[in-house]
Amino acid sequence: MRKAGSIILVVICAVWLCAAGPAGGDGRDGTARRAGAGAWAELGPEGGTVSGMDRNPKAPSEVYVVTSFGLVYRSGDNGASWKLRSAATEVVQSNFLDLKIDPLTPSTLYVLDASAVYKSVDKGAAFTRYPFPSTAASQGRIAVHPTNPRILYVAGLERYGQDQAQFRMAVLKSVDGGQSWSVHKMQATAESGYAMDIAVAAKNPAVLYACGNYHRPLAEWYEAAVFRSTDAGLTWKDVTPDFMRSQIHSWAVVADPTNPSRAYVTYDGHSDSGVARTLDGGATWQKQSYPVQTYYVFALAIDSLNPRTLYGTGEDVTFKSVDGGINWTPVQKGFYGAGTRVLARGKFVHAASNGGIFRSVDAGATFAPGYKGIRAGDILSFALVPPGGGGARTAGAGTLYAGVDGYGLFKSTNGGGAWTKLEDFPGSTRPRSVAAPRSDARRVYFSTYNNLYSRVSRSLDGGKTFEQVLPSAGCMNFRLSIAPSDPDRVLVAGHLGPGLSPGIAGLYLSSNGGTDWYDAQLLSEDGTFADQAVYAPSRPNTIYAAVRTAAGSPAVYKSLNGGKTWTKAGAPTSANSVVSNISGLAVHPTKPNTLYAATSFPGIFKSVNGGASWTRLMNAPPGGYCIALNPSDPEDVFVGTERGIFHSADDGATWTDISAGLILKSIAWLEVDGQARLLYAAVRGGGIWRRGF
Repeated sequence: MRKAGSIILVVICAVWLCAAGPAGGDGRDGTARRAGAGAWAELGPEGGTVSGMDRNPKAPSEVYVVTSFGLVYRSGDNGASWKLRSAATEVVQSNFLDLKIDPLTPSTLYVLDASAVYKSVDKGAAFTRYPFPSTAASQGRIAVHPTNPRILYVAGLERYGQDQAQFRMAVLKSVDGGQSWSVHKMQATAESGYAMDIAVAAKNPAVLYACGNYHRPLAEWYEAAVFRSTDAGLTWKDVTPDFMRSQIHSWAVVADPTNPSRAYVTYDGHSDSGVARTLDGGATWQKQSYPVQTYYVFALAIDSLNPRTLYGTGEDVTFKSVDGGINWTPVQKGFYGAGTRVLARGKFVHAASNGGIFRSVDAGATFAPGYKGIRAGDILSFALVPPGGGGARTAGAGTLYAGVDGYGLFKSTNGGGAWTKLEDFPGSTRPRSVAAPRSDARRVYFSTYNNLYSRVSRSLDGGKTFEQVLPSAGCMNFRLSIAPSDPDRVLVAGHLGPGLSPGIAGLYLSSNGGTDWYDAQLLSEDGTFADQAVYAPSRPNTIYAAVRTAAGSPAVYKSLNGGKTWTKAGAPTSANSVVSNISGLAVHPTKPNTLYAATSFPGIFKSVNGGASWTRLMNAPPGGYCIALNPSDPEDVFVGTERGIFHSADDGATWTDISAGLILKSIAWLEVDGQARLLYAAVRGGGIWRRGF
């Protein structure tokens, strides 16, 4: 038996809790508006990964950002609050990298992703996509020419060699506002290499600096690099100093707007990290004082009002120099997360991370959350305790627990009207699954992934304190599940084996609320996985598990004695296509032999004989990530897909797309409050949303 780990105290951040009705968004009086059956309300929590940020040079209080999933937000009050403008694309992706404003026509915005630039001419209301050549891509940033904004540069890579299997550092250039692109290599050869950032010298725009990383053939490590061009990006010279070549990464470069020979570049790796400065156009570089005890230096910015003042971001820290980059002071108050961008103009400084934007109004002395209105968290799972759970809630004020990938754990006690970030404990920034019994809002379980091991942590006091109840189990857990009729029965599905090893499909189960655990091996061969397991609501000894075989095909296993022994049931099959793994599984509230399975392809399946045989629901969407039933009326079936949410009110016979109003459509998780007839959805990169049905 595995015993519960030591208790880790957690202090809940103070939060204003507004009154909330049973559905809808915020009203002017701080209460919630009731949403009709067709109206989606955006709940949050606020924050999310901001990957690009820029300021309107003609109206400095106007700032735009883009999130990693392509949501574009605008602030008209120097970042005090934000409003959603649009999504750059409806195609689901999480690789948006940067945003820049046309300096002469600020109504024009450019947003960068890995394979294209998106252009808006109406302040981000709508975008047109301009793809890169097939041999090019980007993992970096975009720069706009200061006096001819039809010229754009992107830090990227060029594929080359046999079957284009190799790639080298390159800059992509457009002279027509992004409509077409030319590719300019920096290196003759490299096994792999990519430019991360690019800067144009404002006083002499023919001078550019770029930095990145590359891997020489047969070399053991990647190597940091910095390049310079004096012909507007057509050709490039390697100006990397020797002390940078022994390091691995170079994430950011900036050029002094008043002096084209002065530039700054970051580096980090095996033994050192920091900022280097050149005063002679890259001919020589000097190490500057170590900015802060941080392994990475992700972003740099020069104050637009004072080129002697610089800011940077790292892990849970910003740092500042007031003497042209010679000395640096860490600022660790009010900023947290992995830094992505920084923007500075006098007393206003905005530092972005995977948690949102942190804003300073005192020239970087202190920071505070500056993401009011940005609801862009990537939530893979959340738990709903309907009103009355644990006898502590009033009507319409359900409790929600949500895990934001890369950022942490959040709680709402008023149906999503306001959120508290729960204090960190080991692994909490990488939540994978969240579960809470519907009868008790004080008990909650989180599975988290940190380094090579997964953990399950439990709170019995609503998130005030946590304890690891399954620490470093070796089971890479993706889904927790609690028996609806017995909250002491908890399981986690994954594989039995250390970390990323090709383990064996299995579960860890507990019958006493997570104090003790036993494991159940479902398959015998390596490279197999249990994607999900669920209890039958009306018969907690009955458990169904969806597994992946070593060949990748799905199978369903069943236990009738609480997980002690297992038998193989049937598996969804299709005469016309290969069936992908089962990503969602749900059991009828009162009929333990009736269950639904969602597959990414070709669609949704149903079994009425305990999984022995399956029927594909032909009118259902052609693929699903998650599935949920209405516990008060099981004929209501909801499926979350890559393209939205679909509802069947007749046990799966007919379906309706109910996604209208969602800004993004990739759905990770669904929960249903049957009595209030409310549906909650986790939107990838868009937080939690709610509507009536």
